[in-house]
Amino acid sequence: MGKASPKVRLRLSDDALRLEGCFSAEVLDMNPRRVLGFINEACAELGVEYSLIRGELNLRALNCRPEEWAPILWAAAPAPAEDGRIEVLVPLPVSTGRGLHGARNAVKAGTPLARKVPAVPRKPAYDLRGNELRLRPAREATLPQGHNTVVSPDGTMLLAACDGEVRLTGMRIEILPMHVAAGDVAPGGLVVRPEEPVFVTGSVGEGARIDAFGDVHVMGSILEADVLSGSSISVLGSVTGSSARPCTIQAEQCVTLKDAQFASIYAGSDIRIMTRATDCAVQAQGNLYLASTLEDSLERVNLRVHGGVFPAVVEAIASGSRPQLRQHIRIGCNLPCVLAKHEAAPLTFVPCTIVDLSEGGCRCRLRDCNTSSLADTTVQLKFELPSSEDLIIALARVAWSTDAGLPVTQSAIDWAPAPTEGGPGWVGMAFLHLSAVHREMIAMFCQMANQRLFSRYGVREFSSAF
Repeated sequence: MGKASPKVRLRLSDDALRLEGCFSAEVLDMNPRRVLGFINEACAELGVEYSLIRGELNLRALNCRPEEWAPILWAAAPAPAEDGRIEVLVPLPVSTGRGLHGARNAVKAGTPLARKVPAVPRKPAYDLRGNELRLRPAREATLPQGHNTVVSPDGTMLLAACDGEVRLTGMRIEILPMHVAAGDVAPGGLVVRPEEPVFVTGSVGEGARIDAFGDVHVMGSILEADVLSGSSISVLGSVTGSSARPCTIQAEQCVTLKDAQFASIYAGSDIRIMTRATDCAVQAQGNLYLASTLEDSLERVNLRVHGGVFPAVVEAIASGSRPQLRQHIRIGCNLPCVLAKHEAAPLTFVPCTIVDLSEGGCRCRLRDCNTSSLADTTVQLKFELPSSEDLIIALARVAWSTDAGLPVTQSAIDWAPAPTEGGPGWVGMAFLHLSAVHREMIAMFCQMANQRLFSRYGVREFSSAF
């Protein structure tokens, strides 16, 4: 505390960064030059190196009230630290346990991947006593060097050490070695890589063929060409063949593509169709994932799926709004079928028998299986019609189960046909998802069966609200 004048009191903050003053009314009315002398004397006693000038005092005195403490001097604020940073020079998908997130990208050996921007040294800063402040120094950044990358001789650049796909894994930039086909694969071209994956930065032309041991990724489209992989295949663009020259997409693991037309698609695991497949043969040993409903995603598709079908939209009202009149012909039959509750993969299918069928739904009998847990749930059905090799896959809502006791009454699909006989293992269901071609096949099957009944016995099969 300064003692140059009993009417001028000063105090310095503990960190010596702020000086406060308390003045009497008499001092505030004094000549500023005289008051300035009192203050500078008190500053000297406190060890404050910096002195006030008259203009500074006048400006601060405007906000001072008699006998109240007010700040009159501050140490200059230190400049913020400018740490070093890393500039990423290429698109980087993030590799996680669930796959890649972000646009995929391939580079050639020597491609700059990231650049180090050095830190800017901090200028020294001082408190009001002239002591240098102890501040955190600016930090230098470290290049995120991962597998198959090298640092330039001057230490400022991270470079690709080989051709391949670039990705970010565990905050490190790495290169997955691949054969990079820059641009398009020319029509009739042949790319055979028995020991490494292939990354095509363009499209695959007519009559071309790619045969690789590892993954195949095509940034563009595939036109009347064949792509085979001992691992997985992904295509960002369209797969387009013709009736005379369909495309062949064959992978031992997964296949992911945007859309396909006139193509034969086989996967040893899952298939993902981002938009639509038309006039294709689709065979998956795993599951089929669709971006929309079965009706919107598949058109004239010969389908073989060992696992389940997972459309993006599952819930729907069977056959539209509840009909007031019977709409569809329902025919008695004895068709082998498998059924699974629609839930998270993998699905567990059990054998059952379709005992009557219509375009809108069916009635099934399950042996040695309690069906009470199926009532008012969504299930998947897979079956074939007589004299047809097409596998029909449908998602349906179970409207009633004899094991569950009474039929479901608070449901938009409670017009499903009631059981004609008692006993456990009977369920009635209405179709939620069914491709247009399969719906037409079922309708034609029921009509032809009904005509045969009429021509043979002179009677027609009953109709159904389905």
